[in-house]
Amino acid sequence: MCSPASGEAPDPGRVAGPAGQCPAPGSASDGRPCSSSYASRECAIASRAVVSLGFAVKLNKRFGARTVLVAGLLLVAIALALLARVPSDGNYAVDIVPPFVLLGLGFGAAMPALMGQAMSVDSPTDAGIASGLVNTTQQVGASIGTAVLATVAASRTATLLEEHKSQAEALTGGFQLSYGISAAFVGVGVLVAALVLRTPKAPGEPEPEQTPADATAPAS
Repeated sequence: MCSPASGEAPDPGRVAGPAGQCPAPGSASDGRPCSSSYASRECAIASRAVVSLGFAVKLNKRFGARTVLVAGLLLVAIALALLARVPSDGNYAVDIVPPFVLLGLGFGAAMPALMGQAMSVDSPTDAGIASGLVNTTQQVGASIGTAVLATVAASRTATLLEEHKSQAEALTGGFQLSYGISAAFVGVGVLVAALVLRTPKAPGEPEPEQTPADATAPAS
């Protein structure tokens, strides 16, 4: 049965799961993730692999890295928002599987596009620095994010248990809050990607030529 041990608030280490660095949607009474959690992670991983390996390059070439990045992050935000509304008595096939499939598709599209944006620099030296910065940011951000979200979920669950909510309602409430916060942060990322990122210059694209009028114009 996917519920915390009787009378206990979930331990943050048990709440956090590796699927997209988000909390796992269920845990067994002995602290092990329940089978639905494993299946959901497999859905996310499989859909991410399909998009990353099969379609990401084609999508980036056709629509541009920034467009694909915005679309991918938007899918991730939608998936997290859907997970934030999963009820305690929800149906696995209806309430859990679709968001995790969207999560995998979104990550699968966004990550290659993000790397493409980071590597769209003028010199190989800058490309190496950008790649290292992306990898470092990803690892540090995932670690901090998992710790913060797990703590938020555990704290919210403990509060609901103190309010005499059922174990299922309390645990679900903790997950709902953490997923809602995650969706909000990804939403900010969508806005940044849409409004701030520039479209990278195609490899080998020449610089715009200076017109004679520009060359002879006196400095003001």
